[in-house]
Amino acid sequence: MKQILRRVFILFCTIGFLTACISTKSPTIDTNCGPWNFGIAQASSFDHQFLSASWMQDLKTTCLKTTYAKGFDEFDPPIDAKFTYRTEESVVKRRAVSSVDSKGKSKSSSSLPRSVFQMTFQNGHYNFELDANSRWEADTSPSPLYQVFAKNSETKAALFISVFDANPFLIWSDSRDSMYLRMRDQLAYSDITRIKETKFQNLDGFQVEYRGRDKNSVPLHFLSTQIRVGKKILYLTTWSFEEDYAKNEDEFHLIANSIRMKPRFLTWLNND
Repeated sequence: MKQILRRVFILFCTIGFLTACISTKSPTIDTNCGPWNFGIAQASSFDHQFLSASWMQDLKTTCLKTTYAKGFDEFDPPIDAKFTYRTEESVVKRRAVSSVDSKGKSKSSSSLPRSVFQMTFQNGHYNFELDANSRWEADTSPSPLYQVFAKNSETKAALFISVFDANPFLIWSDSRDSMYLRMRDQLAYSDITRIKETKFQNLDGFQVEYRGRDKNSVPLHFLSTQIRVGKKILYLTTWSFEEDYAKNEDEFHLIANSIRMKPRFLTWLNND
C-alpha cells in the first residue's frame, strides 16, 4: 500500500512539474505595442473638457519596458533633399549616405501590384471611406483630438482622422498649422518637408511629411494631410516607425488621395 501511495505521489509531482513548465510563458512581442503607441498629439492644458488618456501613457511605458526594452536603432536616416527644415539638432547620430543599404528600398511595394480594399470608419457624425492595400482595424482613440483611430498590425502602421469646424477668424494656413504643430510637439526634433498645397478630389488641401524621434528616442515617420470640406476641416495622419515607412509610403498616399467623408444621416437615408 505504501508503495502504491508513493508512486501516486511521485506521479502527481511529475504532472505538477510538467504543468508548471508548460504554463511558464516565454517572452513574446506584445501585439498591442507598435508605432500607434508613440507620437500621439494631446489636447492642451486649456482644453478642460478633454481628459488625458492616462491608460495610453501606461501602455507606452509597458511597451518600452517589454517589447522595445532593447531600444531602437541609434542612427537617423541621412539628410534627404526633400526635407527642407530641421528643428533643434539632437545627439542621435546620422548615417553616412554611403552606409545606407537598400533594405528600405527593397521593402517598398511601388513596383508590385497590390490589392485595393475599400474601408469605412465612422465617428459620431460622419462615415469615412478610403482605399487601402491592407486591413486596418479601428481601435480606442489614445487622444481626444483623434475622432477615428486605427492601426495596421500587418504593416506596423497607424492612422487617425478628425473633423473640426473651420475657424472663421483664422486664415486657411493658420488653421492648417494648429493640428500639425501639436503633433510635432510630441517629437524631440524633426525633419520636415515643405508644406504642399494641393487638391484632393477637387477639394483644397495641404500635405506635409515629417520624421524624427519622440522624447523616448522612438524613430517615427508621418504623412499628414488636411482637407477643407465646406466649413469643415478634415485631418488625416498616417505614420509608422522610420524603418517601416518605405514599405508603407504608397499605401499612406493611397489613403490620403482616396479619403472621402459623408454625413451619417445621409448615408442612413440612402441606405448606403
